[in-house]
Amino acid sequence: MGARYDVFKQDTGFERKLSALERTDRKFSPRAGLVWQPDSVQSYYLSYSRSFQPSGENFALSTSNIDNEPEITVNKEVGAKFDLLDGALNLTTALFDLERTGIKNTDPNNPRRQVNVGTQRTQGLELALNGRLPGRWDVSAGYAYLDAVMVKSVATVSSLQLPVGAPIPVQGKTAALTPRHSAFVWAMKDLGHGFSAGGGLNYVGVRYASLSNLVTLPSYLTADLAGSYKTDRYELSLNLKNITNRKYYVSAHGTVDNLILPGPGREVQITLRAKF
Repeated sequence: MGARYDVFKQDTGFERKLSALERTDRKFSPRAGLVWQPDSVQSYYLSYSRSFQPSGENFALSTSNIDNEPEITVNKEVGAKFDLLDGALNLTTALFDLERTGIKNTDPNNPRRQVNVGTQRTQGLELALNGRLPGRWDVSAGYAYLDAVMVKSVATVSSLQLPVGAPIPVQGKTAALTPRHSAFVWAMKDLGHGFSAGGGLNYVGVRYASLSNLVTLPSYLTADLAGSYKTDRYELSLNLKNITNRKYYVSAHGTVDNLILPGPGREVQITLRAKF
């Protein structure tokens, strides 16, 4: 158990004929956790934490945001960890509920002001597997399920998909750039005499380009290959990324629907590391 108390004060002065600005935020940030380990191969835990983020951490203090309360983040989590194959393989799992309140956005009634517009809740599941399998295979895999929704908000957004100026309420919308499903798997085999080779897959589900939820970035699956050679002093590695030259969209601006970033095509990387 623990608690932290912060006093965050910011002063802004101007050489021009503008009034000085000042804001002070004071908040407690408690956290607590409990771990139960019935034996040496399994453990279970519960955790709770709350933190805050003042506007002045990321933005210069101005008349548009001086009245903004800090953003509060509360995370509740339950999970388990298991050691398998005599500790050679580690499996972890977690269920969590992450709530952000006081999210800031443009005031729908005054575009010159930033206001606390609402609450976003993300509930999800994470699974991770790491370790070494028989046959000298080093493996890692993971899966995540995320349900991220703006459960409360007075904000609106616009989109080129609609007539200019048509407001779209964001309450109830899915958070931008948040895939509901994502997963990866990677495996490398130790071939002996310093050589190893392997590859993996990376999957990302569909995502919305912005909070309008009108433009969807399609899901994608990419494949990579890798090989390496190691000595006591040197390591030479070769990585082939997106070996099928898959065309996909890796991200977007997040606040508008027409700034979308394509993912890189087939890529070759050669790396040499040396110890002295």
